[in-house]
Amino acid sequence: MSWVTDSIIYPIFLIVSIIGVGFTIIFNIFKYLRDEKAKQEHPSTEKRIRKNTKSNLGNKLKYWFIGLLRKRTHNMPDISNKPIIVQGGIFDGETVNGVAHGQGRVAWESGDFYDGEFSNGMIHGQGRLAYADGSYHKGEFDSGQFHGWGIFTSAVGSRQEGSWVNSRREGYFTITNPDGTTYIAIFENGELISTE
Repeated sequence: MSWVTDSIIYPIFLIVSIIGVGFTIIFNIFKYLRDEKAKQEHPSTEKRIRKNTKSNLGNKLKYWFIGLLRKRTHNMPDISNKPIIVQGGIFDGETVNGVAHGQGRVAWESGDFYDGEFSNGMIHGQGRLAYADGSYHKGEFDSGQFHGWGIFTSAVGSRQEGSWVNSRREGYFTITNPDGTTYIAIFENGELISTE
């Protein structure tokens, strides 16, 4: 009969122990958050709180566990149901702290969309901006503007390849017409200066 008692008591003891540890961890997290709030409201209490927690092994484990939680949740995706708005469009992609950052896509009501890199909530890096009329720009972006090397392809198939500064053509561009003929155009501050 003792093996029956042991086989029942051991799992119950294990479950109660796990629940107790869970409550201890949750209690210590709330205590930590309360202490952090007290430090912010009254900076003079920081020394007293730090002094009381130096020798306590439980508090050291608690701070280790909270640090582990912070590391794990820092780059987690945003799982809220509210849409992220980027430059007037709806964003879908990687986020950091609820802000578009990394690879993603933004679409506007007009039918235009952008696929590529984002930084701190802005279109920034390599990407492709496609317009509803069928034209698109593929290349480098800086704060939502064409900036750096890029290729603009019109809806009829002509291409303009060169360097862009704040969405304006700058310097030498290779222009390719829909029939395949090419020529060199020189732009300054977005204005055509000459062709070769």
